[in-house]
Amino acid sequence: MNMRFFFSLFCLFFLAACGSKTDIPFPVPPSEDAESSADSSEIQVWEPKDEVQQETGNVSYRGVLEPLGISLYMQGTHRLALKDDRFVLLEGPAVDLNVYLGEEVEVFGAARPAVEAGGVIMRVERIHRTTIRLEASSAVSDISSAIPSSISFVASLPSSWSSLSSSSISPLSSRSVSSSFASSMQNAFEQDAKVAMMAKEKFTAEQWTQEYCSPNVGFCVPIHRNWWFKSFGATASSLWHVEVSGELVENLGDGVLLVNLVQGDIATSGATDREVRMHGNFAVGYRNWTENRYFEISAPMDMKDAVQYMTDNLK
Repeated sequence: MNMRFFFSLFCLFFLAACGSKTDIPFPVPPSEDAESSADSSEIQVWEPKDEVQQETGNVSYRGVLEPLGISLYMQGTHRLALKDDRFVLLEGPAVDLNVYLGEEVEVFGAARPAVEAGGVIMRVERIHRTTIRLEASSAVSDISSAIPSSISFVASLPSSWSSLSSSSISPLSSRSVSSSFASSMQNAFEQDAKVAMMAKEKFTAEQWTQEYCSPNVGFCVPIHRNWWFKSFGATASSLWHVEVSGELVENLGDGVLLVNLVQGDIATSGATDREVRMHGNFAVGYRNWTENRYFEISAPMDMKDAVQYMTDNLK
């Protein structure tokens, strides 16, 4: 009885162990091939990265400044029309380009490729007018061609020349007089053109971004952002001499606005410190200095505001 019971129980356990059984698969991580296959099925979207365009510095262009107007270009605020029918896009956060609209100018700054293919955009750092100078040169040529070869030259000598005898003065031929007169007229027109160009600038405080400083004398004077300057040091008539112009200053006499340090008491000039006085067609600013010296800052009267600013801010 007991043997039959145990036998039956043994059979039940055996059947349970041998019954149908499904295996549970082990979660095997997908192979690299499978991953790459899955990734390859996804759509790859290319996202452009911002690229920094390299600028080329110390670049200049000459042309007529125009508003940008309706354009396909997404950059710049103005355009410079060149003589070969091309143009350059301009942006000028440092320069008010609207002041020069419709004028022939030369722009200086840093250029880079525009976003649109084939375009060039310049970040304008400095701008000069050229229209006035061209008109003056044309007028000079007309005048010099109109001077007759038989022109006679009559002039009174300064009183300081009274000691010269008439025999020591060589006669001038009509050809040399004509040539000399034309040269003088040309110089006068060029000087007037420089003055007119400089006088059209704005003279508010933010325009004076340059400065000339002399370590020898120990002074600094502000210079307009669009002007050139050069120091000539001590000269025969001044202890220190600086010239300023709207164009490059290379030689003595190229400048329009002059800064001179002279010997003496400012009172002898009849002026007071920081005063600007008119002497004929010239405005002269006076600034007291040390060791019995004072400054004279002079320019044509159209530039009186510039003279006043430089006189007040010389330090």
